[in-house]
Amino acid sequence: MSLLLHTYKQPLKLLPPAYREHYAGPMIQTLEDMLQDQQSSFARTRVLLRALADLPITASYQYAQEGGAAMNHMPTYAKGGMLTGAVLLLPFFVLITMNVIHPLGDSLKSLGYIGVFILPVVVLGFSLSLLTQLLVTKKLSLNLKQVQSNWVLFVVPVLALGMVIFAFGHDSVHCITAGNPHQVIRCVSRG
Repeated sequence: MSLLLHTYKQPLKLLPPAYREHYAGPMIQTLEDMLQDQQSSFARTRVLLRALADLPITASYQYAQEGGAAMNHMPTYAKGGMLTGAVLLLPFFVLITMNVIHPLGDSLKSLGYIGVFILPVVVLGFSLSLLTQLLVTKKLSLNLKQVQSNWVLFVVPVLALGMVIFAFGHDSVHCITAGNPHQVIRCVSRG
């Protein structure tokens, strides 16, 4: 049974530090009690798997709560700017999905170019300038605790950077703006 508890203790390190300090002990004790109540090793393994499946949900929720609390202390322009950036990234996902379902035609060619290439670059520049402004005005610092508690501010620039790398680095993405279905087929077969 100690192997099962050891298996559970390792992922607990992913929980936010304050939450982990307060609740890791009771969580381990509860799991230990639940495991002792089970008669077979199959039942104990099933209990452990359910507890492990719950950890990512708990960690995500706790980080979101922590990020939300930290965002309450951020200036309104920072919250609005990151929300605006997130909204401007949505066309990227919509256009990529639409292109997978059915290649974009000539009428959507310029929209595809803007949504896939231009908007992610604009959002990356905008969000990085917003982070720079927060750092210069000392409303944010890059120490680990501040970064962890304000992780929401870093999601949009990291996501935008990933989109820019994908859009300019992946062959088949250029086919979205090509507008020629035969060229799209050639691009997809190459990519």
